[in-house]
Amino acid sequence: MKLNSRRISALSWCIALGLAPLFTAQADEPEVIPSDSSAVVAPAPTDTQGSLPMSPAMNGLLGRAPLSAPAPVTSGGTGSVVTPAAPAGMTVQQGRDQLQSRLPAGYTPVYFNGLAALYGARNMEAMWEDREAMRRFEQQLAEAAIAGFQPQFATWVKLLTDSSVSGMGRDIVLSDAMLGYLDYVSNVGRQGNHWLYSSSPYTLELPALSVINQWQLGIDRHNVAKFIDSLAPQNPQYPKMHATLLQLMRDSRASSQQRAALVALNIQRLRLLPDNLSTGIMVNIPDFSLKYYLNGDEMLASRVIVGRPERKTPLMSSALSNVVLNPPWNVPPTLARKDLLPKVRRDPGYLERHGFTMMRGWGSSEPVNPRQVNWSGITESNLPYRFQQKPGPTNSLGRYKFNMPSTDAIYLHDTPNHNLFQKDVRALSSGCVRVNKASELASMLLRDVGWDNARVSSAVKAGNTRYVNVSNHIPVNLYYLTAFVGDDGQTQFRTDIYNYDSVARSGAQILPKAEQLIR
Repeated sequence: MKLNSRRISALSWCIALGLAPLFTAQADEPEVIPSDSSAVVAPAPTDTQGSLPMSPAMNGLLGRAPLSAPAPVTSGGTGSVVTPAAPAGMTVQQGRDQLQSRLPAGYTPVYFNGLAALYGARNMEAMWEDREAMRRFEQQLAEAAIAGFQPQFATWVKLLTDSSVSGMGRDIVLSDAMLGYLDYVSNVGRQGNHWLYSSSPYTLELPALSVINQWQLGIDRHNVAKFIDSLAPQNPQYPKMHATLLQLMRDSRASSQQRAALVALNIQRLRLLPDNLSTGIMVNIPDFSLKYYLNGDEMLASRVIVGRPERKTPLMSSALSNVVLNPPWNVPPTLARKDLLPKVRRDPGYLERHGFTMMRGWGSSEPVNPRQVNWSGITESNLPYRFQQKPGPTNSLGRYKFNMPSTDAIYLHDTPNHNLFQKDVRALSSGCVRVNKASELASMLLRDVGWDNARVSSAVKAGNTRYVNVSNHIPVNLYYLTAFVGDDGQTQFRTDIYNYDSVARSGAQILPKAEQLIR
């Protein structure tokens, strides 16, 4: 089951704004975002079973009069009938008063208004009578709390492990946490590159009403445990990493506790990866590795070089469109200003020795002699020229370039300096990904369009630039996992080269309490 995050109606949207949650203090989203806005973003989760009926409990959120005797709700297309207990119905104020009287001492729910409407529609009946569903949700919530990216999750875990919070008060805390968790799960596919790679927590919002409705229907139909299972990461790595988390939590050493928090954070990052990858290219940035899959089989594994910390390789998903044989290199403006300009100012002959042509500008191919330019008057802020390096054995892109859409001009490419792949830490580039086995990758990709190895080799030796479209746009994922389970079944940890894991340090503090909720 997937969450349907589409709004129910325009009216629902207006009401949702009116029912904005009472927030705990949260920091704004970070200004620096480690993602490429042009990349293919994971689509909003949608319901694959068609339109769902409305749970009677949603009447409060939708601003409708309560139903004293709701008619049975028929599931779309399944023929199953839902017959929840008929709520007596409360006014909005009655719902708020009743909710307030049942809260744990000193606790104000994040989603007070929404909870008052939902519980009021249910005549203040408990929503967590299914103990197995409660256990499964508590486990997922605890895993997210240990990850550290949203402090409010830790607040809910503390309340749920407080022996003085019981009965209806605990039920309300669970429902408050569920609304926050639904907001996270239904939006992480679009916002995860912000939320899971920042030291500043995101702002909690009321989930889409259609998402809340799926939860409420699960309660009505007595199958809410199945709905909760669908909220967990669906990536095949998840069961393995969950087992690793349990093992580390049982080890009281500080190093193991910190690693447990790292595993929990990377468990959440699995949500940003394809659940079932058949064909595509996967680049794990801190692992300095690339894997190419075809029809579910791993065809190629290669070392890569990624961006150095001050010029990070962005997290992104895109699709490979073509392979360029003997590519020229048009130096990006930023690199021209910061890297090339100082060298040319010191020595105008640098360009010719390294195969560069200087042109009048990005809209002109007119060559300019660098020796006739007064470089003392050229600065980073007024550099008008375009620089292109001709194809050849010393070209910075090597013999192969793999193009994919990106506003940051990020792509995969070969390199003339293969000796750098012998280094253990390979955060050395200006953002693009250099591939050690670029020749093998190009041959595999072009095989599907009728280019055998001999034809590729011949074209490369000829020296002319060739653009060859791939038969199908190949998905490319540049992702960032610092903890994962390897093919040998062993948990692997990688250096956090971009300092994205800092939130895990705070997440480790909730471990003793979270452990009580994780089985």
